[in-house]
Amino acid sequence: MPFWFLNKVVGREELKRQIREMKEKGVYGFFIHPRRGLEVPPLKEPRRLLPATGSLFLGLTGLSWDKYFTEQRKIHPIPYLREPWWEMVSAILEEAAREGMVVGIYDEIDWPSGTAGMQVTKRKELRMKYLLPSGQMEEDDNYIDVMSSLPTEEFISLTHEEYWKKFRHYFGKLITSFFSDEVTLIHHFKFLAAVSPAPWSEGLEKEFEREHGYRLDLSHLWKEKRGAWRTRIDFWSTVTRLYSQNFHGRLKKWCEKHGVKYTGHVLAEETGATQVRAQGNIFEVLRQMHWPGVDHLTKKQGGSFPRIASSVAHYMGSERVPCEAFGSSGWGLRLGDMYRIANWLFANGVNMIVPHAFYLSTEGFRYYEYPPSQFFQAKFWPEYGEFADYIRRVSYTLSQGVHDPDVAVLYPVQSLFAHHDLTVFNRFCNFISAEIENLHVLLGMIHMDYDFLDEKMVAECRVSKGRLRLRKEEYRALIIPAASYLPPEVRQKVEESLAGGVKVIFTSWTPFLGECEKWSKEIFGREPKPKRKFLLHHRLPWLLLYQWLGWNLEYVLMKFPFPSASAVLEGKEGAVLIDTTSGLSASRKNARLLQGLLGKQRDPEFEGKNTEFLRLFRRRTDTQKIYFVANISGKRVKARLHFPRPAKLLDFTTGNIQEFEERMEFHPFSAMGFLSC
Repeated sequence: MPFWFLNKVVGREELKRQIREMKEKGVYGFFIHPRRGLEVPPLKEPRRLLPATGSLFLGLTGLSWDKYFTEQRKIHPIPYLREPWWEMVSAILEEAAREGMVVGIYDEIDWPSGTAGMQVTKRKELRMKYLLPSGQMEEDDNYIDVMSSLPTEEFISLTHEEYWKKFRHYFGKLITSFFSDEVTLIHHFKFLAAVSPAPWSEGLEKEFEREHGYRLDLSHLWKEKRGAWRTRIDFWSTVTRLYSQNFHGRLKKWCEKHGVKYTGHVLAEETGATQVRAQGNIFEVLRQMHWPGVDHLTKKQGGSFPRIASSVAHYMGSERVPCEAFGSSGWGLRLGDMYRIANWLFANGVNMIVPHAFYLSTEGFRYYEYPPSQFFQAKFWPEYGEFADYIRRVSYTLSQGVHDPDVAVLYPVQSLFAHHDLTVFNRFCNFISAEIENLHVLLGMIHMDYDFLDEKMVAECRVSKGRLRLRKEEYRALIIPAASYLPPEVRQKVEESLAGGVKVIFTSWTPFLGECEKWSKEIFGREPKPKRKFLLHHRLPWLLLYQWLGWNLEYVLMKFPFPSASAVLEGKEGAVLIDTTSGLSASRKNARLLQGLLGKQRDPEFEGKNTEFLRLFRRRTDTQKIYFVANISGKRVKARLHFPRPAKLLDFTTGNIQEFEERMEFHPFSAMGFLSC
């Protein structure tokens, strides 16, 4: 289901023509996406720039236009949520219903969601607030206070309720979902500041004191003082609760009441270091969505963050994991790039591709606005039907049954909270982020399927028959990467896991903050406090660079692993620490080490040269197992696949199910499916 950018006011016949154009190419649904350009005129068209050719240039171009349109909408009335808009939506829904399609509603004009085209922020008391390091409070009229319920209720009243009043007869049938985009605790205009303000809301201090039993020392948020780590954990926990309940939670309840799904994605999903300042605990935020989603823009591939959304979806039992994909890639984007990116996303649990975007118009500045359009303006449009069929087949297949993983990975949210001092140069947060990324690559190299679990999810697990079980998922091992703090309920679960025969592996260090120091010493018989060699990339937000420069991050980490020696230390009851000099690196040596600790691959087994470039995602139904195998490299990979039971090849290109020889050849960036009884 692509975003259909309604970036110009047009008549009924043009809308009908474009809907029929979609259907002819096998696109049977779309999100109605209000977009800048609707208001040109009456707004002056922004100054044209040269065609954007790189991710960094696109970002700089886009940001300047983001600011322009945001400021103009504070001054000038626009067609959005007024009569011209509703006439277009009415025509679209009538034609989509006639063609038997499904429609989602993107709930804002541009992003982030919540302002109703800058109408909500006209009320001063509903605006976003920040706390500066100086102790002063600052108001931001670009966005709303997402920790308060009042702006959310105003947003719902102006947007969702208006759709309900006008089109209620389509809800739950034609209109299936509402999409929320880039919601954040820190507006993206301020997000990349070297030192960030703290998110704030009226009543936050009282909520903090009521929840934790002591007064908030604001200096702890920026300065390293005794006990600051505990204050930060509690602060971000309270912020997360208020934000997730009062914004996302209210939208989810509204959607449930009106028979549609709440979906979308949030700002700054890419790394643990960025997630904290924008989302608090991103897992708790995504748990408020029926279909937790992610975005993956530009032509790059790589990063562990799609696994966060898919892991939450597995926990929630969500049937869909949407990903907004392909945007900001420039007009040089090819269908081959889209297959490559989609296969990598599918291998990480995504099962609903949301192309960014189908442009209603590319007239004037629209041509340069986070391009390309993948609609009829694209050179590859005549062949798009084959791509749409491929995406639909894979998406359907990977929505069947339940996820069938090998390993659980604790995502150390509270450790990130403890160290986060609202700067982008924090070495502990960047170290933990790097550890997560390298572990993600290592597990991929040895074909171990996994889920990320935050502390709440780990605490909910039960131990039975040598497995860690969480709802419908089960894991044979728990890996804890560079966690400096574990709450009591997680420490207890670790002890239960060790006693119950579940393999528990720590990497780089064991928890050392507060009471965790004594606990770690009891397990491993040594001081846990890390004496690590922090490298240059631990002092920089390096994981953001690959996004701006468009790197294939996984390939880079595998091809050029940073130097770091590793040794295995054993603790009581089989606990293991992979001790490193400067963090886990995605080297073949470490892959073999991790494989030895986790044991034999379950199914299938891979034999052959360069099989570390193959990625595995597995699901199971009551009658069969489903395997998705993707080659994430530009190399041809020849491999033997050994299944414990008879298996058949599922060709997503044709939809055929057929016999296959054990020895397979995976073309560059290709993928195959397998079905086993």
